[in-house]
Amino acid sequence: MINKRSALSLLHKHTKHLPNADWLKRHVIWVSEIAFEIAKKIKKKHPRLKIHPHKVKIAWLLHDIWKAKDWDHELNSVKILKKEWLSEIADIIIHSFVYELFLLEWKEKKEYLPKTLENKIIIYADYLFNDEKVTLKERIREIRERKKDEPKRIAALKLAESRLYDIEKEIKSLM
Repeated sequence: MINKRSALSLLHKHTKHLPNADWLKRHVIWVSEIAFEIAKKIKKKHPRLKIHPHKVKIAWLLHDIWKAKDWDHELNSVKILKKEWLSEIADIIIHSFVYELFLLEWKEKKEYLPKTLENKIIIYADYLFNDEKVTLKERIREIRERKKDEPKRIAALKLAESRLYDIEKEIKSLM
C-alpha cells in the first residue's frame, strides 16, 4: 500500500495540467480525512468488518486522478491506477453514478456498483463535500443545478438517488 505522500505525488503527476489542480488537491485531501474518520469509526465499532481506513484514505486521495474528462473520469482513473500497479485501490474508487449512465445506454454493468464497504464509504464521502461540508440531499440538489444542461447526467442521478440514500443509511447505521 502506498503512503499519503506518494499518493499526492501521483495525483500531482496526473492533474498538474488542470486549471483547477490546486482546488482538486485541497478537495481530495479534505474529503480523504472525512472518509478516513468514517472508516475508523466503523472499524472501531465493528472490528470484524473487512475495512482498512488507510486504504480508504489513499483511495480517496486518488479517486479523481483523471478529473480532466467528463463522466468517464472515474473509468479513466481506474485505468491509470491499474497502470500504476494500484489495482487494490482502483477496485474501490468508482464513486458516482457510472452504473446508471450505462443503464441509460441499455447496458447493465454491475461491475460499476459498489461491492465493498470501503467503496461505499468513498461514495458517501464524495457527496458530503463540495466547497464546504454538505448533506447528501444538499449535494444532490447542487449537482442537479450544476448539471441542469446535461439531461443524461440528470437522468442518471435520478436513477442513482435511492441507491445513494441506501448507502448513506447503511454507513450511518454502522457508525
